[in-house]
Amino acid sequence: MLAAVEDVIGKEEPGIVLVYGDTNSTLAGALAAAKVHVPVAHIEAGLRMPGEVNRVLTDPISALLFCPTATAVANLAAEGVTAGVHLTGDVMVDALRENLSLAKERSTDPGLSPKGYCHGPPCGEHRRSPAASRHHGGVFPPRRTGGLPGPSQDQKGP
Repeated sequence: MLAAVEDVIGKEEPGIVLVYGDTNSTLAGALAAAKVHVPVAHIEAGLRMPGEVNRVLTDPISALLFCPTATAVANLAAEGVTAGVHLTGDVMVDALRENLSLAKERSTDPGLSPKGYCHGPPCGEHRRSPAASRHHGGVFPPRRTGGLPGPSQDQKGP
């Protein structure tokens, strides 16, 4: 993946490479850009959850770090990263708000409780860990009691 992304960067010659989140492609994009001296901008920078190695490695090589929460900004500062850090809000929340009425209009009710789904490590044993606390600012939703399961352990990112 790294070589393929580096080829695209070489072909397109961008002024900056924008990466998002904590996926393998996030890290590949950031590393490929850094190798050819193209600045990196990271959306969702500074979040810290157990197992999120890609994000932790992407943040220090990013020229611009767009943080969704004040906690994410504080996490970066605690790691010595302060240059290029911007508190921007959460683009996923923005997208939800922008499209909520459309989703309600076009969706059918599957009969699931809104509190029935949880994604990622906070659903399991890491829910109350110090890293999860830093990620969520110490605020947690109620424990999941039913509904859809989170991703299985064998699922991998893109």
